[in-house]
Amino acid sequence: MYNEAGGIDVKNDYEFAYDIPILVAGAMYLCVSTLPIGFLLLHSSIFYDWPSVYVSFFVIIFQIIIFYIYLCPDFWNKYLPLDIKRKKGMFFYAVAFCLALRIFYMLVFGFFGLI
Repeated sequence: MYNEAGGIDVKNDYEFAYDIPILVAGAMYLCVSTLPIGFLLLHSSIFYDWPSVYVSFFVIIFQIIIFYIYLCPDFWNKYLPLDIKRKKGMFFYAVAFCLALRIFYMLVFGFFGLI
């Protein structure tokens, strides 16, 4: 970030902030694609007694935690091999996170027969 003279070394392709539209688009996708699953499970557990209400609340709480984890890219920037502050890195972060979560839900709900 800094050069030998103590000044800031600015590269052309480096951005100093996250790409907010990509972050918001990923967050909207997570809200629209996963959160209704928890509330549908809650509805079916209240009216049809299947699955348990505890499972429904666990799914809703898990989805909210995952949503907030997604909105903290500074934490993941330390552990990922790419730089999330660049546009390509943020796009990869959003797509990979949403796909991984979607595959996880398909495996878990398919395994328990909830879909």
